[in-house]
Amino acid sequence: MRETFEERAHILNRMRAASNAFYVAAANAGCHAFIEFTGLMNEFIKLCEDAEQQGTDWVHANVHGDVHLPFKPYHVEYLSEKLECIYGRRLQLVDDSVIELEAFAAIVDDLGKPGKVIPQIAAAFREQKDKP
Repeated sequence: MRETFEERAHILNRMRAASNAFYVAAANAGCHAFIEFTGLMNEFIKLCEDAEQQGTDWVHANVHGDVHLPFKPYHVEYLSEKLECIYGRRLQLVDDSVIELEAFAAIVDDLGKPGKVIPQIAAAFREQKDKP
C-alpha cells in the first residue's frame, strides 16, 4: 500500500525528530565520531526528500524490493566522508590496501543482482572514478 502525501510528510517529520533526538543523545555521550551517525541519518532523509520530489515510493525503497532511492555520485562521496569521520579511514580491504573505485563498483555490480545491493551505487562509483 502506498502512503498518501500527508502520511509521507508525517513520516519525514518523525524521521527528522528521531535524527535530532539522536544528535542530542550522541553529543551527550561525548564521542565525536558517534555524532557523525547523525549525518548518515540526515543524508538518508535528504535522499527520501529527493525521492518524494521525483514521485518515488521512498517509504518502501530498500534491498528487499524493486524501489531504490535516487542515489547520485555526490551521495557516495558524502557517505564515504562520513564513514571516514566515524571509522578513521576510507573503505579498505582486509590487507589494508585501499579499494579502487572500479573494483568496488564491480563488487557492487555483482551483488546488484535481483534482491541484492542497489546497482546504481556501482554506476555512481564509476562516475566518480571518471571525474578528473
